Amino acid sequence: MLFLQNTAKAEDDLSNDIESLLEEVKSVQARLSDLPDESLGAMEEGLREGIEVLTKCDEAAELLESKIMEYRQETEIQSLSRELMLIRVRISKLLQQARQGLDIIQIIGTDR
Repeated sequence: MLFLQNTAKAEDDLSNDIESLLEEVKSVQARLSDLPDESLGAMEEGLREGIEVLTKCDEAAELLESKIMEYRQETEIQSLSRELMLIRVRISKLLQQARQGLDIIQIIGTDR
């Protein structure tokens, strides 16, 4: 019975952590889609901040993945694992887009 309680608590904790991670990723995505446009420097700073936060989100997702591996046999955990995988794909795409934007701004900045 104690094992089931511990497993249920672990599932709840993982679910909450994944939900928090998803909210953070959504927040960064919103900030990246609404970068300041008063100057290239401001845009560049916004991209750098977004990349920094997304990198930390990816590290957090990696830690959550390792926690999930401890309970991978549970059905609910398998669902959380799929959700986490989708979040990591989203993080990866956002990082790629932000880095490309940063590259473009740096190219434009050197052309001036």
